Amino acid sequence: MTEEKLALKGLIASKRRIIGLVLALFALFAAALWFLRQPIAEAIARSVCAGQNLSCKLSITRLDFGGVTLTGLDARAPDAANAALSARELVIDLAWDNPFSPRPIAVGGDDLVVRVDLTGKRPLLGDLDAAITNFTKPSDTPPGALPRIDFRKVTVVGETLSGPVQALGTITATSSDAFVIDLTAPPATLGLTGATMQLAGAKLKATVADKQISANARLDLAKFEATDTTISNVKIDATLEQVSGVLKGAGTATLGEVSVKDTKLMGAQASASVESAAVDPAALDVANLLAGLRRLQLSASTGEGAISGTSWKKAELTALIQPKGVGKSGGDIALAIDDVKLAQGAAGRVEIAGAVDITEGVAGTAQGTARVRAAIVSAATRRQLVEAVSLPLKAALPVFGAAAATAVDRAALNFDVSAPWSAASSPIKGVEFTLLDGGEFKSVSGLSLKLVAPTGEQKVASYSTAYGGAWLASGSAQLSGGGGPTFSLNIAKASGGGKKLAIAGAAALKPWRVGSDTIAAEFTGLSFGVDDMSGKASGQLTVSLDGAFGGGVWKGARGTGAVDTVWDGATFAADAPRGMVIQWDQARYGETIFGAAALRYSPQGRLAERVGDGVVGRGNLDAVTIPVNGGAWNAKAALGAIGINWRAAGGFRANFDAAPLAIDMTLDQRKIPIRLADITGTLDLRDGWRINGAFKGGSVQADEGAVADLAGKFNLGGKGDTLDGSLSDIAMRLFDPNTEEEGKRFEEVKFEGGATLRNSVANFTGGFAMAKSGMQIAQVTGRHSLENNEGSLTFAPTPLIFVPRSFQPYDLSPLLRGPAGVTGRADISGSASWNADGMKASATADMRKVGFTLASAGVFEGVSGKVEIADLMNMKSAPGQSITIDKVTLGLPIEKGTIRFQLIGTSAIRLESAEWPFGSGFIRIKPVDFAFTEGTENRIVAQAVNWDLAKLVEQFKLPDVKLVGIVAGDFPVVFRTGSATIDNATLEASKEGGVIQYSGSPGDAAAQADDNSKMVFDALKDFRYQVLKVGLNGDLAGRIVMSLSVLGRNPDVLGGQPFQFNIGIDSELVRLLTSTTSQPDIRTAVGQVIGDKQ
Repeated sequence: MTEEKLALKGLIASKRRIIGLVLALFALFAAALWFLRQPIAEAIARSVCAGQNLSCKLSITRLDFGGVTLTGLDARAPDAANAALSARELVIDLAWDNPFSPRPIAVGGDDLVVRVDLTGKRPLLGDLDAAITNFTKPSDTPPGALPRIDFRKVTVVGETLSGPVQALGTITATSSDAFVIDLTAPPATLGLTGATMQLAGAKLKATVADKQISANARLDLAKFEATDTTISNVKIDATLEQVSGVLKGAGTATLGEVSVKDTKLMGAQASASVESAAVDPAALDVANLLAGLRRLQLSASTGEGAISGTSWKKAELTALIQPKGVGKSGGDIALAIDDVKLAQGAAGRVEIAGAVDITEGVAGTAQGTARVRAAIVSAATRRQLVEAVSLPLKAALPVFGAAAATAVDRAALNFDVSAPWSAASSPIKGVEFTLLDGGEFKSVSGLSLKLVAPTGEQKVASYSTAYGGAWLASGSAQLSGGGGPTFSLNIAKASGGGKKLAIAGAAALKPWRVGSDTIAAEFTGLSFGVDDMSGKASGQLTVSLDGAFGGGVWKGARGTGAVDTVWDGATFAADAPRGMVIQWDQARYGETIFGAAALRYSPQGRLAERVGDGVVGRGNLDAVTIPVNGGAWNAKAALGAIGINWRAAGGFRANFDAAPLAIDMTLDQRKIPIRLADITGTLDLRDGWRINGAFKGGSVQADEGAVADLAGKFNLGGKGDTLDGSLSDIAMRLFDPNTEEEGKRFEEVKFEGGATLRNSVANFTGGFAMAKSGMQIAQVTGRHSLENNEGSLTFAPTPLIFVPRSFQPYDLSPLLRGPAGVTGRADISGSASWNADGMKASATADMRKVGFTLASAGVFEGVSGKVEIADLMNMKSAPGQSITIDKVTLGLPIEKGTIRFQLIGTSAIRLESAEWPFGSGFIRIKPVDFAFTEGTENRIVAQAVNWDLAKLVEQFKLPDVKLVGIVAGDFPVVFRTGSATIDNATLEASKEGGVIQYSGSPGDAAAQADDNSKMVFDALKDFRYQVLKVGLNGDLAGRIVMSLSVLGRNPDVLGGQPFQFNIGIDSELVRLLTSTTSQPDIRTAVGQVIGDKQ
C-alpha cells in the first residue's frame, strides 16, 4: 500500500514537471511573438495587399492592445507610377469587448492621399476598386458602431483626360453616427497631350448622421478641350437633405457650349427637384427611390444643337412625377424640339408627351402620343422615295407610275405624323412597347395613311423584350387621298420573334382612276410563315386595268393567279395548279386594236423550284386567236402555243419557242394571209426587260405584191417608260404574183436591211436589188413612231444606167415596155411619209442624156432634166416640170427642144409647152393632156412660128432655090398606138409676101419641052408672091400628101401678070425630104402644075 502511494506521488510529480515545461515553452513563444509582433504584422499586411493585386509598403511603429500605428503607407497596383492610397501616418485605436473581439474606436492620420479615376475608362476607385469591393461585401454579422474618424489633411487626386486634379479637405466622424466629408478643389489649369482643362472650382460637403443626410455639391468648369471636343461654362449646383423621414433634393445646371465631333450643344440649362420618403444610404437604388417617391420635377432646355447630322433650334424637356395612391406614383413627361433638320428632311416641331404610372417602384406604364409637325422630306430623299414607289410601275404602267410619283412628291413637301403609344415594364414581363389605334400620316396635299386597330381593340402592334423579344400586330393600314390610290393592308394576325414570323391577311387596291385610266387589285388568302430557314406562303392575286399598259391602251384587262410555296434552307418549290390567266376586252396600240382574248400560262409540273443558285420553271402559253382591227384592215392572229423555259438567279431569264404564227388580214375586202413559220428567243428581266431572238419562214400574200422568205433577228427592251431595240439581218423577196397577161407591175426584188428602236421611234435602213441580176436599184432610210403611228422614209439617189439588151426600164416593171432601146442615166430619189390619214410619197427623176424610141412618137435623144413627182402614189407633180431634148426625129429631125409639163396621173401627162428652134423661128406645141393608155388617141397641135424660108432652104440644103419670106401655121398630129398622123396641117406666108427664085437645070430642061413649062419656070426665076399656102396630111412614118398654093407675079413674064400655082405631092415624108436635097426630076418634085392666068 505504501509502495503504491509512493508510485502515485512520483507520477503526479512527473506530470507537474511536464506541464511546467510546456507552460515555460509557451511563455517563451508568446514572449517571442510579442517581441516579433511588428515584423509579423507588416508581413501579414503585405500578404493581404498582394492578395488584392496591390503592392504595399508600410511600417508599423506601434502594435499593442491599445491599437496600431502605421507610417509611410503606400498602396498601389504593381508597376503603377502613382500610389492609389498613401498616408504619412495612420493611427487606429482599439477597444476589447472580450479577449477575442477587438473593435476600432478611432481612426485618424496625417497626409492621407486617395487617387480616383475620372476619365470614365476605369472604375471610379481605380486600383483600390477590387480591394474595397471585397472588404465591403455584405455579412451576416450586424455592423458595429462607426468609429471616430479624424483626417484633417486629406487630398483626393482625380485622374482626368487633361491630367490630375486635386481636392483638399477633411473627413471626420465626431460621433458614432455622424460622418462628414468636406472637399474643395481650387482653380486649376491642366494640360496633357491633346487635352486641356480649366477648372474654376469645385466643392463637396456631405454629412451623414444615422438616417439624416445633408449634402451640397458645386462644380464650375470653365473650359475643357481635347481632340474634336470642346466643353465650356459648365456650372452645377445641387443640394440634398434628409430629415425626419423625408428626403429632399434640388439642383441646377447650365452648360454654355458642347462640341464633340459631330455633336454640338448651345445654351443648355436644367433644374430639378425631388421629394421622397427617407432612404437608407446603404440600400440606395432606383427601385427604392421610386417606391418612396413623393414628387419629382424636372425642367431642361437647350438652344441650338446638333447630333450626328441632326440639328435643332430649341429643345425643352419637362417631367412631373408625384404620388398617385398607396405604393403608386405617376405624372406627365413632355419633350419638344423645334426646327429640326437632318439630311433626309426637316420638321417644324417634334413632340413626345405622355403620362407615366409607377407601382411599387418596379413596375410601370406609360401612354402618350408622338407627333411630328410641319415636316418636309429633302429633295434627294424625295427623289429616292419617288423612284422606289414609281419605278416598279413605270415600265408597264407609266400613267400610274407618274401619278404615284407626283402623289409621293407632293405629300413629302408638308406633312404631320401622330402616333399614339404605350409602354409597360415589370421585372417578370420586361418592357413592352405598343403602337395604338389612330396613328396617322397626313399631308397638306391630302394624302393620308392611317393605322386602325381591330374592332373593339386599341392595339395595332406591340413588342416585348421578354423571352428574347417578340412582336404582335393586327389591324389595317389605310392609304387614301392626295392623288394617290386608296389602298388597305388588312392583317388578321401577325407575329414574330427570334427566327419566327407569321402573317395572315389580305390587301386591296380600290379602283384608282388617273385621267382615263383605272386600276384595281386584290390579294386574298395571304398566308406567310417562317420558322428559322423553313417557311411557306400562299395567296391569290387579281389585278384589273382599264388604261395604258406596255405602250398601249387596254380595256377590261384582268390577271389572276394563285400560288402556294414552301421552302427550307436547301429547297424552294411553288405550285400554281390552276395556272395563271391574263385576259382583256380590248387593247389599242396606235390605230391597231386587239380584240377580246385570254392568255393562259400552264406550268409543266411545278410553277417554280430551286436548282443550284437559282429558281427555274417550265410551261406553255396556250394557243390563242386574237382579233385585230387596224381601221382600214382587220385580221385574226392565231398564235400557236409558246413553250417557255425560265430561270431566276440574280434576275429573270426565259427562253421561248413559238409555234407557227398565222395572221389572216382583210384589207378592202381582200384577204391577205401572213405567216411566220418559226420564232425563237430569250426574255431577260434583270434590268428592265429585253426580248431578243430570230424569226424565219415569213410570207405575205396580197394583190399588190407578195413577200416570201422573210427572216431576221429582233432585240427589243425597255426600262421605265422607254422602249428601245433593233431589227437586224432582215431579208425578204418581194414580187408581183400576177403574170404579165394579168397585169404584172414589177419584177422580183430582194430587200436587206434593219432597224433600231429608241424612245418608241424606229429608224430603219435597207436596200433593194433586182432578184435576177443583183443590180442595186434603191437604198432607203426612214423612221416610224410607235406612239402616233407616223413615219417617213427617203430613197437615196440611185443611178440607173440603161444599156440596150442589158438593162432597160421593163426590167423594173413590165409597164415600162413602151420606150425601146433606152440609153443614158437616170438618178431616182424620193421620200414618203405616213400617218393615220394615209401615206404620201414623192420622187425625183434626174435624167441625164437619156435616149429612147417611142413607136408612136419617134426617136428621142439626149433627154435631160429633173422631174419632181410630188405624189408618187398617183404619179402627180406640180406644174412647170421641165426637160430638154437634144433631138427628136418625127419624120424630120428637130433639135434643142425644151418641154414643160405636169404629171397628172399614172397614165397621162399635161403638156404645158414644148418648143424647138426651127427656121429662125420655133416649133411650139400647144398645151394638151397626153394619155399613155393603150388605144387612146392623143392630138397634139404643133405650131410653126415665124419660119424664115431662106433659113429653111439653108437648113435643108435645097440646091438652086432661093426663098424669101416668113411663114407660120399649125401642124395637128394625131398619135395612135403605133402611128403618128398629120391632120390638115396648114402653113401660110405672112401678108408681106416674099420671093421664090429657082434656077436649077431641071427647070431649063422642062422649059425646052413645051411653052407652058417654059413660062412657069421663067416665072419661078424671080417670082414675087403675095400668097403662099402649104397643106399636109398623112402618116409621119408613111405617105404624106402635100398641097402647095402660090399666088404672085414675075415682072419679066407676061408683063407682070399674076400667076396661081396649085401643086400636089403624094410621097413618103422621108423620101420627099431626101429628094429636095438630091435634085430630083422637077416633075417628080413639083408634080402637075395647074395655072390660071389672071
